[in-house]
Amino acid sequence: MKALFLSSDASIPDIASATRQRMQGYAEHIGELHVLMRSNRTQVTADEFITIHEVRMSKWLSLLLLPRYARQIIRVCGIEVVSAQDPFEHGYIGLRAVRGTSAKLHIQVHTDFLSPWFTHGYSRQALLNHLRFWLASYVLPKADGIRAVAPRVKRSMMAKFGARIKEPSVLPVLVLDDDTERAELEPPFAVTLLVLGRLEPEKRFRDALHILAVLRKTHPEAGLIIAGEGSEGASLRNEAHALGIEGWVRFLGMRSDVSQLMRASHVLLQTSAYEGYSRTLVEAARTGLPIVTTDVGIVSDVLIPNTHVLVSHVGDVMSFVENVRRIVDDPALAISLKTAAQEVVLAHLKAYEHQAVMIAHDLRDTFT
Repeated sequence: MKALFLSSDASIPDIASATRQRMQGYAEHIGELHVLMRSNRTQVTADEFITIHEVRMSKWLSLLLLPRYARQIIRVCGIEVVSAQDPFEHGYIGLRAVRGTSAKLHIQVHTDFLSPWFTHGYSRQALLNHLRFWLASYVLPKADGIRAVAPRVKRSMMAKFGARIKEPSVLPVLVLDDDTERAELEPPFAVTLLVLGRLEPEKRFRDALHILAVLRKTHPEAGLIIAGEGSEGASLRNEAHALGIEGWVRFLGMRSDVSQLMRASHVLLQTSAYEGYSRTLVEAARTGLPIVTTDVGIVSDVLIPNTHVLVSHVGDVMSFVENVRRIVDDPALAISLKTAAQEVVLAHLKAYEHQAVMIAHDLRDTFT
């Protein structure tokens, strides 16, 4: 099979990146894999696994011009299936690219875009997400195959679109082991809360700062580690200062030693308004870090509330504080949660240990 992936992941050309490793695994079972992506350069590179087509252009110009590049690759290389990394911009590019060709269109859905929080509010991001919602509603009914990363995402699409779309498959994002050296956090906190991910509004890391501010009234030894980068970095630092807790918050930036950070922490906070799969939850559970989270990603499907994780509503700071206190003040509860979560997540990962083969089969299913 000859496949073309449409992606914006800048780490794909890096042969040492986790994303590139996943792509190479896919390529071994697909047969011939091409990747088309926007970049700050225009060039084509190839190895024994993948041919990467990088095109220099702006994000919005790509909606007009990238379909031409994709169609040319389809025709010159005999591409049989085009897989877009989302049902939004890339899905639209893929739909335009396959028109007039025999190639099938496959859409990956990594985000719970039907969550009411996806378009909540009047921020620039919310308005952009309204447009993305419209694009997804236009693209998905025309797709020959759809892959959701979690049962929650599939259920929301089936409830919204029903028979107008092909029933999605459910295949999560592969979680790779990291073998980096153990992280050293200086100075360590006696009670370390950890949040990690992109510093963007939907992650609601501001809630984590407020959780810490309230928690410190009864647990003054508590501190917060924030690992990640994004548009809200400066405003989060300003918020920590305004709350008077900047001395108990560490901004680490992007880190590759995620599991090691988790081993050095006491509680993972997942404050997100919405997620697709949430590898963070999987990594924390596998590492053995107790979790307090919103009901997102694989929560309620794999990680059951009060059995594997403690769950709070989006934006409910006091509920988060109470759940963190329960874990910190009750070591037996902490052990019970993390042991049960680790067991169920290891079984979950075992079920998808041949994910690359499953991905290849999922692409082939577009022909049926």
